[in-house]
Amino acid sequence: MVSYNSFRLLGYLYAGLCLTCSVLFLITATLLLSNGEKSGEGIIYILFSIISCVFDVYLFAGIVLRRVAYVNYHLKFISFIYAVLLIGLFGGCVVIGILFSTEGFNLICITLIASTAVFCFGIVVITILYTLSVWVIRGVNSYIKYETVRFITEDGEMA
Repeated sequence: MVSYNSFRLLGYLYAGLCLTCSVLFLITATLLLSNGEKSGEGIIYILFSIISCVFDVYLFAGIVLRRVAYVNYHLKFISFIYAVLLIGLFGGCVVIGILFSTEGFNLICITLIASTAVFCFGIVVITILYTLSVWVIRGVNSYIKYETVRFITEDGEMA
């Protein structure tokens, strides 16, 4: 069992890493949009990165302010993103199969086997990352609940 303070530290590290990735994604999306290439994609990337930054700030604020609701907002956000990624990976595998179904038999077999392996590997990696994220966020939730009970108990109100 990991201690509550360890989950607090893991939560800060996770929130910092997520916020850093979101800011870097925002910078990349801004550069993509400023080049004039694929402006529709650039706008979608900017919107997603801003939304991601907001939910990462919610996580960080939830840890600092000891608010379980803020941390749960981030958990719901990453659960939604996980579901979208899984749907995208399954859809991508099907689309690759459809696109190469008009080619010769040997190419179909090789392409389908390779794409299925890549998509399965992607699903495994995303699932591992999601599981670790949920573990840290649930640990942060338990830390916040523990600290709330400890704070109330020290004040003598609940003793």
